[in-house]
Amino acid sequence: MKAVDICITSKTQMRWDFTILKISDTSLEVRLVLLDHILLECNNPMVKEVAQVSQIFSRMYNELHLIIDLKGNIQQILNLDVIQQKWN
Repeated sequence: MKAVDICITSKTQMRWDFTILKISDTSLEVRLVLLDHILLECNNPMVKEVAQVSQIFSRMYNELHLIIDLKGNIQQILNLDVIQQKWN
């Protein structure tokens, strides 16, 4: 039996714009926009390729308009129709 001992390390940077649009007693309406998603360091070329594909797919949901409860749990995705249209 052969075993593989590989150590893959990577470092990424994600920048978000988080805006609170409305506050109620039980929830928050927020907008979360992904500004940057950058692979800073990686010791494996395959991880670089996977990161590129991941960045392409992240454009499908780079802006989220949400209702969250006071613990941060998502209650509703207000722009779900926009996200679904990007997949068609």
